[in-house]
Amino acid sequence: MRQGTWMMFSNTFAGLLMFGVHLMAPAMMGSAGEYGLFVALLGMLHLVMSLAPGIQTVFAHESAAASTPQQRCVVGQRAMAFMKGCLGLWVVSFALVWIARSQVFDHFKFQRFFPLGVILVAGLFQLWLPILMGILQGCQRFTALGWALLIHGGGRLAIASVLIVMLGGSADAAIMGVLGGIFVALIWSALGTRGWWVAGSSHAPMLWGRWMRDMGPMILAPVIFQLMLVADMLFFRSITTDMESNYYGLAGTIGRGMVMFLGPLVGVMFPKLVLQRAQEINDEARNALVGSTLKVTFLVGGLIGCFFLLCAFWWGPIWQAVQSMESHPVMGTFIQRLLTHEEGFKLMISLLPWFAGGMLCLCCSQVLMSRMLAEREYRSLIRPLLIVFAYLISLGWLPDNVHEMVQLVCIFNAILLCVLWVSCHRPRQRTILHQPPSESSSS
Repeated sequence: MRQGTWMMFSNTFAGLLMFGVHLMAPAMMGSAGEYGLFVALLGMLHLVMSLAPGIQTVFAHESAAASTPQQRCVVGQRAMAFMKGCLGLWVVSFALVWIARSQVFDHFKFQRFFPLGVILVAGLFQLWLPILMGILQGCQRFTALGWALLIHGGGRLAIASVLIVMLGGSADAAIMGVLGGIFVALIWSALGTRGWWVAGSSHAPMLWGRWMRDMGPMILAPVIFQLMLVADMLFFRSITTDMESNYYGLAGTIGRGMVMFLGPLVGVMFPKLVLQRAQEINDEARNALVGSTLKVTFLVGGLIGCFFLLCAFWWGPIWQAVQSMESHPVMGTFIQRLLTHEEGFKLMISLLPWFAGGMLCLCCSQVLMSRMLAEREYRSLIRPLLIVFAYLISLGWLPDNVHEMVQLVCIFNAILLCVLWVSCHRPRQRTILHQPPSESSSS
């Protein structure tokens, strides 16, 4: 019980610490487009992070099943081989970005290579971190895992705060804070799993084909959700001015906060579904659990969306109330800063209802996708994957301004929810995974 409480606390508080970096947005608003650049860079990192939940789940499963020193050695060998594979993929990716840097700079309106280089390094560390955290989770070292999460979030916020004070409100300082948080969490996790990866440092053949066939769906499924969450962050810089870039990024950050707020509901539902399936509990009980989670998600998310809609509808009176507080003895200075950005805040408020609608649909989609994973209905994920491809193509070709882009975000997330809803109400076709290789054949 205490371990469960500790993990809930560390997950929630670490998420708040990571989100805390965005509270420094006012410091970056003074520089044209710096906050928008920071959000775009985070979008790149989030695409890499989309692989993290699946990778962590795979290594948590394998390390939990390893009960003998020989089995732990096999898991360590797989971890080392996977880390080397990630390094090789990263080197190729870095080379491609360097070759195409002029096109990348034109699309994202970058003025310098430094922040892009920092986020590429952070991407490599972000691929390594879930491997080590998965091993911590699998061997039930929950205290160390909780501290790894807190160090990740706290390190990001602390380092970014110090660098922004020292270097000013630039995207360079903020993104270096992100890199620093990942790095200190990686070091902590490496020390906590030292026995595993040292045991796996000996050379052994890696059966990539069979291993990826068994574990691939679990790794790739979260990519669908993450792409629908952050893909617009990769495209909005190409169609915005510096001012619009800042406030589109701020609206997107607030809208995506709904997903962070409602995400723990799915985190609680998923292991219960897996356990009920393993215990062969009837479908009605599992459907009731999914239905109750979906209802709570829709209700809470709908209330948040209505609040944003009312803010957009009553923007005039709200702004007049803000102007009336300009001479307030305590809040006056802060209010005066807000008044100088009226156009930007008006743009942000107009975008928030669309973001809220899109994120509400995505939160409900996450419930249904988690149900598919728990039931191992991997074939049903093909349709959502096709929607993601269409979404990426549409983001690159269709929108001409930020309003069209945020409407596209809302429309495609609604389409995804409809497709998942239909898929979940069809007769089930469960995918039977191949059995993992035996210990002798793996080693």
